[in-house]
Amino acid sequence: MILNRREDKKGVFYKLSLIERSSLTMKNYASSTFGDRFYSEDYLQGISEQKNKIHAKSAKAVSALFLITTILAFYDSIEGTTKLGAVTVSLPDAGAAALCVLVSLNFLATLFAFLDQLIIDRYISVLGERVGVFSFELPLLNYSAMNLWSNAIQPKYFGLASERGHKSVAPTLGVFFLVLILAGIAYPYTVVGFTVWRIITSDVASFELILCGFSLILLALSASTLLAFCLNYKFRPTGSSEPDDPFVPDDFLDLGHPRRSARDQEVDLESQHKQA
Repeated sequence: MILNRREDKKGVFYKLSLIERSSLTMKNYASSTFGDRFYSEDYLQGISEQKNKIHAKSAKAVSALFLITTILAFYDSIEGTTKLGAVTVSLPDAGAAALCVLVSLNFLATLFAFLDQLIIDRYISVLGERVGVFSFELPLLNYSAMNLWSNAIQPKYFGLASERGHKSVAPTLGVFFLVLILAGIAYPYTVVGFTVWRIITSDVASFELILCGFSLILLALSASTLLAFCLNYKFRPTGSSEPDDPFVPDDFLDLGHPRRSARDQEVDLESQHKQA
């Protein structure tokens, strides 16, 4: 990871996103005195298994989100009494408001799962980059074989280097994926927003209004979380390493010892003053 050093009136700082700063912590810990643990067989197997679980959770969350959003989009057509085969189902008027809450909850869960997926993939990449392996998923294929197509489209700069044609594949597909992601974000927001507006402007019970408000709060939380992970923040050097060497100051009795009660600390202070 390349850190761009900058300066302002307060001194030196670095601008990093939340995921970049978190992966820098992983790199620093892997470079510490106990860094060998991060390259042990058990740890690599464990982090690969966690990656598989997170990817599976993301796929399930996306499927559930679009299923419930689609049901909400067509709820007007099935509201009331609906026949499902030989069974007649009565769908209440408040069902739309309840579905708005479910869509908002699923969108938030999908967002968290997607962020977890990005973070753990970045962690694995950092572990590889630190030892000079920029396709670290290849040594871990015996533990995890997911999204191998993404490695194939990445430009190559060592061995047989990529030319303009191969280098254009990733940006071209990236545009399509960006449009798809934006459409996937806009879909639940649009459906929930339209449904909430329809409920608010009609004569409904206060319970439905509460559900609508709850769904809007969840969507606002999702938007704020997404924005927080898209921005870069200032981080300033402290002069200490990460992880820092633990130590106990000489005046820890005056500062208060975290593992001893207040009464025990008073006794310690009295003994210390008598000895002095």
